[in-house]
Amino acid sequence: MGFRLVCACMLVATACGGTTSESSTDGGVIDAGGDAAPSACAEAKVPTLVAQVGPPGLNFIALDTQYVYAAGAAPDGQIIRVPKCGGATETLLSGIGAALGVSVHSGEVYFVEQGPTAWESRILRGPATGGAAQALAQDQGSPWTVLVDGNGVYWANTFSNGINALPHGASTATELAWDRTRFAAFAADDSHLYFAGNQSMARVPKGGGAVEALAPADPEAWCAAVDEAYLYWTTYTGSVHRVSKIPGGATFDYGLSGYHRCLVVDEAYVYVADDGFTAGVYRLPKSGGAAEKLHDGDASSVAVDDSQLFWSGAGGLWRLAR
Repeated sequence: MGFRLVCACMLVATACGGTTSESSTDGGVIDAGGDAAPSACAEAKVPTLVAQVGPPGLNFIALDTQYVYAAGAAPDGQIIRVPKCGGATETLLSGIGAALGVSVHSGEVYFVEQGPTAWESRILRGPATGGAAQALAQDQGSPWTVLVDGNGVYWANTFSNGINALPHGASTATELAWDRTRFAAFAADDSHLYFAGNQSMARVPKGGGAVEALAPADPEAWCAAVDEAYLYWTTYTGSVHRVSKIPGGATFDYGLSGYHRCLVVDEAYVYVADDGFTAGVYRLPKSGGAAEKLHDGDASSVAVDDSQLFWSGAGGLWRLAR
């Protein structure tokens, strides 16, 4: 069943102008509230195609216990899901200009619909099984990602200032910071949101408070992820960085060149998607060291669960045992 778009009176009020344990987006962390208990997949010892998806391809992906969700690129944007082990692809929403960031929480899919202009994007929500989609925020300045936890929905604009939080059940968002982020460089842990701001790589409490600078501004930042100790980010000119989540730390450069897109982290590694002249999926030890190429071919978004790595890229959705 596909989504039907419906308007809701939930406009965002703005001032003058990873990833949590319960949500999943382009930096994919497993969602606590998805469908029923997962089925065991045969171990994918080599890159294994989960679903074949033709042009124009997919943007970001997210996971719950059983499914991979993906946002499709323009001109026929769509939200799809497919079982993690492979199977029939379900189209939950189609016919929009482009779908960007996607997250799954408690049986609902949240996503960004890119508008016809840079200031007409929307944040939408619909059942993970398909159904009516509801607009939570309109006329946003091109956010690329949306994050969700048990308290609310979060997004960061890229063409206009606004790091925003919308509590579940509320109709008006709170602007947490008068700043913007770069592309998909937006991540969250249990207490803070992390973004590539105009003045610094920064964080702000989810409940509101002072913005803290973590590293100098990086105008080339592309995507971000966090773990217990660090903020990680890629740049579109080809680098991967890490800095402590506590202000005052030094920035570490992993030394991996390429045209990097998104990244995700687990207990031991950083996984990086690349769709340029060094296209592939790479694995880097968190502590530094040689990169291992896991897959040869275009890749744009990555996500992990307890046992598998998933990515979107040339031909569709892929998985590989971690």
